Amino acid sequence: MYILYPRNIGTSDRADEINYTSMADDLARFMNEHKIHTATLGGHGLGGKLALASASYHFEKVTGVIALDTAPLNQCYIEAFKELGGYLEALRHIDINRSLTAINA
Repeated sequence: MYILYPRNIGTSDRADEINYTSMADDLARFMNEHKIHTATLGGHGLGGKLALASASYHFEKVTGVIALDTAPLNQCYIEAFKELGGYLEALRHIDINRSLTAINA
C-alpha cells in the first residue's frame, strides 16, 4: 500500500505550473515508475480533487476514488466522466464477430 502526502506542492521538477491536469499526469508517472498498474485513490480537500482528476484523465489506472471534504470539481471533469461511461457502455454491446464480418465484406 502506498500513502502519498504532498509535502512541497509546486516544487516538482516536472512542471512549471500547478493544475489538476499536470498533477494527475505526475501521479500517473509515479505509478508507472513504481509499477503500480491500478489503484484506488483517496484524498482530502485538494487531494480529493486530485484523485477525481486522476480518475478522469487516467481512468485505466484508477479502480475507485475516495474524496473527503472536497468541493465539486469543475463541471468539465464530470461531463468527461459521463461521456466515457457512455462509450464504455456502447462498447459492451458490440458484437465483435458481426462487426468483423461487416468489415471484411
